[in-house]
Formats: sequence, structure tokens, C-alpha cells
Amino acid sequence: MPSVPGRTEEPTISSGPTVASGVLLGARDLWQVTLPIIVSNLLSLALLVVDAALLGHFSTNDLAAATLGFPVYMVMQMPATGWATAVQVLVARRWGENDPAAVARIARLGMLIGGGGGLLCGVVTILAAGVIARLLTDDPFLAQRATDYLRVIALALPLIGLLSVLRACYAGLGKTAVVMRVTSGVVLANVPLNLFWILLVGLGAVGSALGTVLVLAGGVGALLWHSHARLSPALPVKGDLHGWRETVARLWQIGWPESVMLFAGYLNALLVMWVVAELGVVAVAVAGILGALLNVIWTVIFACSSGVSVLAGQRLGARDLVGAEVVERAGYLITSGCVAALVTPMLALPHLVLRLFTDDASVAAQAASVLPLMLLQTPLMVLGMVLAGMLRAAGDTKTLLVAATVGAYLVYLPLAWVLATQLGLGLSGVYLGAVAFWVARGGLTLIRYRQGAWRTARL
Repeated sequence: MPSVPGRTEEPTISSGPTVASGVLLGARDLWQVTLPIIVSNLLSLALLVVDAALLGHFSTNDLAAATLGFPVYMVMQMPATGWATAVQVLVARRWGENDPAAVARIARLGMLIGGGGGLLCGVVTILAAGVIARLLTDDPFLAQRATDYLRVIALALPLIGLLSVLRACYAGLGKTAVVMRVTSGVVLANVPLNLFWILLVGLGAVGSALGTVLVLAGGVGALLWHSHARLSPALPVKGDLHGWRETVARLWQIGWPESVMLFAGYLNALLVMWVVAELGVVAVAVAGILGALLNVIWTVIFACSSGVSVLAGQRLGARDLVGAEVVERAGYLITSGCVAALVTPMLALPHLVLRLFTDDASVAAQAASVLPLMLLQTPLMVLGMVLAGMLRAAGDTKTLLVAATVGAYLVYLPLAWVLATQLGLGLSGVYLGAVAFWVARGGLTLIRYRQGAWRTARL
């Protein structure tokens, strides 16, 4: 939120005398914050599906060009995403401390860094688009289409930087419903815009990129308009940067591990897909289907973890350790319930669910056989991500970076390769490696959590 003139509401968690007595109340408050995050994230996921469907109906070449270029666009977003996480954590803490001036300063610097960093990444992407596209494919026509796509989608990067920070500010204040409404508008606007640019004008992948730029501009404008009454004091005007050095240092402390973790995780996913590719076309298709299902589950779990981070950060800022522990236990309750609601139909009616993705009997059969093993990791994901939300609330993103990197590169990737290709377990070996990853990541996170440093961390 660009500026906060004063507290107008009580803290979101009303903790009782003990942790246990406040869990149900904490779960209610956590759900109020988390539900809009879940909806927003699922809507963003739906936006990608709509784009892919429209491009698929327009041209296979344009769908392939966007498929090649989109991961590059995602990688170039990572610096902005890391900064946004830092902004969310610090805003939640300062809001809990009842320090609106600090909230305004964080928002001010966050927008400056997010927008500026996005602009820099955009310029780099535009200049390097041709080289990147030629590295991704040997097909000259496809490379040219991917280059055109990248040069247009790069214009969205400064907007992503601003939008990520603005969303983080609202989330840190617990005002996630605002973000949900804006995201809903973005998704609704994206459909007719992309229909126009992709199909009617006939721009294909370039039209998809242009539609993304326009809807993101609308999203940024909507969030800025929503806070227009308090916008001017939040802008970086001369003489209004008291405490900026400390704020930048705190943002850097929290933000750089997040950015590195995202990059390392994305690279690991690509390497695991390389392992899957060795298993054949059917295995790749199965992994794509199960990956789509897991992505929905992950989106919900990550949203719940974000809610835990926001409310626990507010409680820690108010020096309310009982309230923070209430948030943790409520996090397990809410996240487990959401995951159970998603997993149950997948286990009970696997063939019906899989039929939504494929008519190929061999693909559906193999997917059904390994689906339970893939879902075995979900309880571990719940544990790991609730604990991650607690540590993130304390600003301890370095532990999360170490846990995720160790789990990915020392456990998941080598184990998946050995089990899948050397011992002949195929996709079952890949998903066993994923289970081991969450055991390692969750175990390291739990060790750090039980050391208790998060209780006294000062940001």
C-alpha cells in the first residue's frame, strides 16, 4: 500500500491466553486473508491456460513460440518477485509494529526498485531476444516468432515489477481482497483483448504478449487508483527518504535469497524434465498432465503459506508470540483442508480427472498408475510450506534458500535420475525423488524453526 496515514483497525489475529484456545479463531482470520490469495493465484493460472488455448487454435507455430519464450519471461521476473516478497514481509512487520511511516517508506522504495529493476530486465530481454531464441531452437522461423514474442513481452517486465510490489504491499496489510478484485479484472479483460489481438488481428504469439502488457498496465493503474487518496506522500520526493538506507538493506537481506531460490528451483525443474525426456514421449505427456494437477495444488499451498507469512509477520511485529503460534497451527488446519479438497477427487476418480487432459488410453493408464505416488508428497508440502511461511515472516529467507537448494540438487535431481533411468523405475522414480526432496527441505526447515531464532528476529 503506497501510504498509510494511521491505523484504523485492530490486528487481524485476536489470540487468547493459550495457543490451543485461539486456533479456530486464528483459522477464521487466516482464511479471510488466504482465500483471496488462493483465488488470485488460480485466476493467474487460468490466464495462462486461456492464452495457450487461444494460441493453440490460432497456430501451432505461435503456440510453440510462446511456449519457448514464456519461461524466459518468467526467469526475468525473478528479481522483481524476490523484492516483492521482501516488501510483503517488511510491510506486515511494520504494520504489526504500528509504524505507518515505515510502511510508506517500504512501499515507496519497493515501487522504485521493482519498477526500475523490471525496466532493466526488460531492456536486457529486448536486446538479447534474438540470441536467446536461437539458443532455444534451430528452426529459423520459430526462432523469429519467439524473438518477436520476447521483444513485446519484455515491455511487461517493469509493469510486473510495479504490480508485484503493489500486491505485496496490500498483502502485507492483510488487504488481499483488493488484490483479488484487481486480478479478477485483469483475467476478465485478458480474454477479449487476446481474442482481438490473437484471432481477429491475427498477431498470434505477438498478440498474446501485447494483450499481457495491456492488462498488466490496467492492473497497475487500478491498484494505484485504489490508493490515489494516499498516493502522493508515497512517491519518492526530495527530502522524504529518511531511513532509506536501512530499508534498502532490509529489503536486500530478505529479497536476494528469494530471487536465487526461484532461479535455482526453475533450473532444477528444467533438469528434472530432461530426465523425464529420456523416458520417452508418453512419459513426457504424463509428466505434463500430472504437473498441471500438481501445479494447482502447489498454487493453493503457496497461497496458504503467503497468508501464514502475512499474519505471523503482523503478530511478530506486535511482539505477540502466542498469536504467531496460533497462526502456525491455523496454517496447518487451513492448508491441510484445502489440499484434502483437491486431492480427494483425484484419488477417488482418477480416470475421470485425467480424461479432462487426454483421450490417449496409454497416457491415461500410466498417469493413473503414478498419480498416488505423486500425491504422496502433498502432506510434506503442507508441513514444509507452513514452516516456510513462519520463517519468512521473521525474514529468514536464507534458510529457505539453503533447504530448497540442498533438497533439489543433492537429493531430488540425482535420486530421480538414478531411480528413473538407472534402476528402471521410470516416472515412479521421478516422483519418489520428489518425495525425498520434500523430506529434505521440510526437515531442514523444521530444524531451523525449532531452534527458535524466528521468535526474536528483528527486522
